[in-house]
Amino acid sequence: MSNARLFAARGNPHLGRRRACCTIFAALLLAACDGSAGPPPRPAGVPAAAVWAGGVDGGAWIHCQQSPQGPDAFACTVYNENDPTFTTRGTYVLRRKVTTADSGAGGYAPVPVPSEMSYAAFDGISIHLQDPLRLLPHGRIDHAFGKGHGKRQMFDQGREIGLEVEY
Repeated sequence: MSNARLFAARGNPHLGRRRACCTIFAALLLAACDGSAGPPPRPAGVPAAAVWAGGVDGGAWIHCQQSPQGPDAFACTVYNENDPTFTTRGTYVLRRKVTTADSGAGGYAPVPVPSEMSYAAFDGISIHLQDPLRLLPHGRIDHAFGKGHGKRQMFDQGREIGLEVEY
Protein backbone atom coordinates (compact mmCIF):
# COMPACT_ATOMS: atom_id res chain seq x y z
CA MET A 1 0.00 0.00 0.00
CA SER A 2 1.36 3.39 -0.91
CA ASN A 3 2.08 5.92 1.83
CA ALA A 4 -0.72 8.17 0.54
CA ARG A 5 -3.30 5.35 0.76
CA LEU A 6 -2.00 4.24 4.16
CA PHE A 7 -2.29 7.80 5.46
CA ALA A 8 -5.77 8.18 3.95
CA ALA A 9 -6.93 4.90 5.52
CA ARG A 10 -5.51 5.82 8.92
CA GLY A 11 -6.78 9.37 8.74
CA ASN A 12 -10.34 8.43 7.81
CA PRO A 13 -12.36 8.28 11.06
CA HIS A 14 -15.33 6.64 9.30
CA LEU A 15 -13.31 3.65 8.07
CA GLY A 16 -12.85 2.24 11.58
CA ARG A 17 -16.55 2.63 12.39
CA ARG A 18 -17.52 1.02 9.11
CA ARG A 19 -15.27 -1.99 9.83
CA ALA A 20 -16.66 -2.29 13.36
CA CYS A 21 -20.25 -2.19 12.09
CA CYS A 22 -19.48 -4.82 9.45
CA THR A 23 -17.82 -7.05 12.06
CA ILE A 24 -20.77 -6.73 14.45
CA PHE A 25 -23.26 -7.40 11.64
CA ALA A 26 -21.34 -10.51 10.54
CA ALA A 27 -21.21 -11.81 14.13
CA LEU A 28 -24.96 -11.30 14.57
CA LEU A 29 -25.67 -13.01 11.27
CA LEU A 30 -23.55 -16.02 12.25
CA ALA A 31 -25.23 -16.20 15.66
CA ALA A 32 -28.66 -16.22 14.02
CA CYS A 33 -27.59 -19.06 11.70
CA ASP A 34 -26.56 -21.61 14.32
CA GLY A 35 -27.12 -24.53 11.94
CA SER A 36 -30.16 -25.89 13.74
CA ALA A 37 -33.54 -26.26 12.19
CA GLY A 38 -36.84 -27.34 13.51
CA PRO A 39 -38.40 -30.58 12.34
CA PRO A 40 -40.08 -30.73 8.96
CA PRO A 41 -43.83 -31.37 8.87
CA ARG A 42 -44.58 -34.87 10.17
CA PRO A 43 -45.68 -37.07 7.26
CA ALA A 44 -49.11 -38.69 7.59
CA GLY A 45 -48.55 -42.23 8.83
CA VAL A 46 -45.54 -41.48 11.03
CA PRO A 47 -46.60 -42.15 14.66
CA ALA A 48 -47.17 -39.11 16.86
CA ALA A 49 -44.68 -40.60 19.33
CA ALA A 50 -41.87 -40.51 16.73
CA VAL A 51 -39.28 -37.82 17.44
CA TRP A 52 -37.35 -35.80 14.86
CA ALA A 53 -33.56 -36.25 14.88
CA GLY A 54 -31.66 -34.18 12.39
CA GLY A 55 -30.60 -30.76 11.27
CA VAL A 56 -30.55 -28.44 8.28
CA ASP A 57 -29.14 -31.19 6.04
CA GLY A 58 -31.92 -33.69 6.80
CA GLY A 59 -32.71 -36.35 9.33
CA ALA A 60 -35.23 -38.98 10.32
CA TRP A 61 -38.23 -39.61 12.54
CA ILE A 62 -37.38 -42.12 15.29
CA HIS A 63 -39.81 -44.11 17.40
CA CYS A 64 -38.43 -46.37 20.14
CA GLN A 65 -40.17 -48.14 22.99
CA GLN A 66 -38.97 -50.49 25.70
CA SER A 67 -38.57 -54.06 24.47
CA PRO A 68 -39.32 -57.19 26.52
CA GLN A 69 -35.82 -58.42 25.59
CA GLY A 70 -34.23 -56.53 28.50
CA PRO A 71 -34.13 -53.29 30.45
CA ASP A 72 -31.69 -51.70 27.99
CA ALA A 73 -33.37 -53.08 24.83
CA PHE A 74 -35.65 -50.98 22.63
CA ALA A 75 -37.83 -51.80 19.64
CA CYS A 76 -37.11 -48.93 17.23
CA THR A 77 -38.43 -47.83 13.88
CA VAL A 78 -36.71 -45.10 11.87
CA TYR A 79 -38.85 -43.31 9.28
CA ASN A 80 -37.89 -41.25 6.23
CA GLU A 81 -38.09 -37.53 6.87
CA ASN A 82 -40.59 -36.84 4.07
CA ASP A 83 -42.81 -39.91 3.88
CA PRO A 84 -44.14 -42.59 6.24
CA THR A 85 -41.93 -45.35 4.83
CA PHE A 86 -39.69 -46.88 7.45
CA THR A 87 -36.01 -47.06 6.61
CA THR A 88 -34.94 -49.30 9.47
CA ARG A 89 -36.58 -51.27 12.25
CA GLY A 90 -35.52 -53.80 14.84
CA THR A 91 -34.13 -54.15 18.35
CA TYR A 92 -31.47 -51.80 19.66
CA VAL A 93 -29.52 -51.82 22.94
CA LEU A 94 -28.42 -48.74 24.85
CA ARG A 95 -24.65 -48.39 25.23
CA ARG A 96 -22.11 -45.74 26.20
CA LYS A 97 -19.09 -45.06 23.99
CA VAL A 98 -15.84 -45.66 25.88
CA THR A 99 -12.17 -45.29 25.01
CA THR A 100 -9.14 -46.79 26.67
CA ALA A 101 -6.47 -44.38 27.90
CA ASP A 102 -3.61 -46.55 26.62
CA SER A 103 -4.58 -47.17 23.01
CA GLY A 104 -7.32 -44.64 22.36
CA ALA A 105 -9.34 -47.56 20.97
CA GLY A 106 -13.01 -47.47 21.69
CA GLY A 107 -15.91 -49.71 22.36
CA TYR A 108 -19.29 -49.63 24.04
CA ALA A 109 -20.37 -50.46 27.58
CA PRO A 110 -23.80 -51.02 29.13
CA VAL A 111 -25.30 -48.01 30.85
CA PRO A 112 -28.41 -47.40 32.97
CA VAL A 113 -31.36 -46.17 30.94
CA PRO A 114 -31.86 -42.41 31.42
CA SER A 115 -35.31 -41.12 32.34
CA GLU A 116 -35.49 -39.35 28.98
CA MET A 117 -33.64 -40.15 25.78
CA SER A 118 -32.84 -37.30 23.40
CA TYR A 119 -32.23 -38.46 19.83
CA ALA A 120 -29.52 -36.61 17.91
CA ALA A 121 -29.14 -38.53 14.63
CA PHE A 122 -29.40 -41.81 12.77
CA ASP A 123 -26.33 -42.81 10.75
CA GLY A 124 -27.90 -45.73 8.91
CA ILE A 125 -26.85 -48.24 11.57
CA SER A 126 -26.85 -46.68 15.05
CA ILE A 127 -29.16 -44.18 16.68
CA HIS A 128 -27.11 -41.42 18.29
CA LEU A 129 -28.33 -39.94 21.55
CA GLN A 130 -26.64 -37.33 23.71
CA ASP A 131 -22.90 -38.13 23.60
CA PRO A 132 -21.60 -40.63 24.48
CA LEU A 133 -24.84 -42.68 24.33
CA ARG A 134 -25.88 -44.80 21.35
CA LEU A 135 -28.63 -47.26 20.54
CA LEU A 136 -26.79 -50.10 18.78
CA PRO A 137 -28.57 -52.64 16.55
CA HIS A 138 -28.93 -56.00 18.29
CA GLY A 139 -30.62 -58.95 16.64
CA ARG A 140 -32.46 -58.77 13.33
CA ILE A 141 -32.59 -55.36 11.68
CA ASP A 142 -34.65 -54.69 8.55
CA HIS A 143 -33.58 -51.97 6.11
CA ALA A 144 -36.35 -51.15 3.64
CA PHE A 145 -35.52 -50.18 0.07
CA GLY A 146 -39.17 -49.66 -0.82
CA LYS A 147 -42.53 -51.29 -0.35
CA GLY A 148 -42.02 -55.03 0.02
CA HIS A 149 -38.27 -55.20 -0.53
CA GLY A 150 -35.11 -54.44 1.38
CA LYS A 151 -32.38 -56.26 3.28
CA ARG A 152 -32.16 -58.00 6.63
CA GLN A 153 -28.99 -58.13 8.73
CA MET A 154 -28.17 -59.69 12.10
CA PHE A 155 -26.25 -57.66 14.67
CA ASP A 156 -24.68 -58.28 18.06
CA GLN A 157 -24.39 -54.99 19.98
CA GLY A 158 -23.64 -53.00 16.85
CA ARG A 159 -21.42 -55.58 15.13
CA GLU A 160 -22.68 -57.24 11.96
CA ILE A 161 -22.96 -61.01 12.24
CA GLY A 162 -24.03 -63.25 9.42
CA LEU A 163 -24.77 -62.28 5.85
CA GLU A 164 -27.17 -59.66 4.55
CA VAL A 165 -30.29 -61.22 3.12
CA GLU A 166 -32.35 -59.34 0.54
CA TYR A 167 -36.13 -59.72 0.46
